[in-house]
Amino acid sequence: MLLLSSWGCSPADSSQPSSNIKNSGNLTNEEYVLSGSVEMGYCKKVCIKDALAFCLDSLYGLHIINLKNPNEPFIESSVRAPQPNDLFLADGTIYISDYIEGIIAVDVTDFKSPAIKGRIKEPNQTFSIFCKENNLFVTTQYTYYEKKYSNFLIYDISDKNNPEKISFLDNLPWINDVYVDKNHAYLAFDDADGDASGLIIIDISDILRPSICSRLVTDGFAINLTVREDTVFLADDMLGIKIIDAENKQEPVLISSLKLENHTSDIAIDGDFAYAADGYNGVKKINIKSTGKPEIIGSINTLGFSRGLAIDNKYIYIADGKYLTVADKF
Repeated sequence: MLLLSSWGCSPADSSQPSSNIKNSGNLTNEEYVLSGSVEMGYCKKVCIKDALAFCLDSLYGLHIINLKNPNEPFIESSVRAPQPNDLFLADGTIYISDYIEGIIAVDVTDFKSPAIKGRIKEPNQTFSIFCKENNLFVTTQYTYYEKKYSNFLIYDISDKNNPEKISFLDNLPWINDVYVDKNHAYLAFDDADGDASGLIIIDISDILRPSICSRLVTDGFAINLTVREDTVFLADDMLGIKIIDAENKQEPVLISSLKLENHTSDIAIDGDFAYAADGYNGVKKINIKSTGKPEIIGSINTLGFSRGLAIDNKYIYIADGKYLTVADKF
């Protein structure tokens, strides 16, 4: 049964805020240099493709940033979204989860003139989103009789003109992030009513019948997560990062914790290192070669509130509150 609006093409919002370029010049933290930055409303998430950054501005929508010169990045184009929460880039399409509009699909193959392909109107109150192959994984956040709940939904998007909701799980605790790896979905949850937070693992090997494998409670506020080879790296807000062995999906085990200084809200993995967005204390570099003994080995201050991260061979791209900040990788 289709629960969607038509996916016909419509032009993107051509209006956009001024790029208000800021070059951070000689701002340094020890030997580490901030290369450049772009000011916007509130940058909370960033993903990188080639020489472009796709930034989620929670006060505006999507900005596409030209990174050809990392010292002078600028806003190339923008697409309006009323209350965006998350984004995911897949095969030339940016999927935006929006609390009001549901899911907005934007064709960014022409990054100077992005075009809205269409919208999935149901569900609204969408929060986190992840795309893998021909499936879109979405979570919602809603309040019912003063209690907080989330739903986990899977859409088949193999037919771009007729995407279809194919399965779901409802009445989950408040879900802040979703990450999909192989045959499992990993959810960072916060159960405000039960005063619990942590990780939920869902078996999606049968995409039509997802089922909960396990739930691991941590003692922080699980905001975000990433997964590498059955190891989950959980951004746990004021309590830093949690590293979880999830090889046994039925019994994941917390193997280590590392307290940082501020609000840890995102983690990016680069070989034997993890970079953690740590709010007003910038970005921390962590040695994770031994996941049982993670160690901070470097840090860099940023211009704003470090909220989200993306990395490539040379640079760290920081969703930095009022800015997208570009820094030399340290």
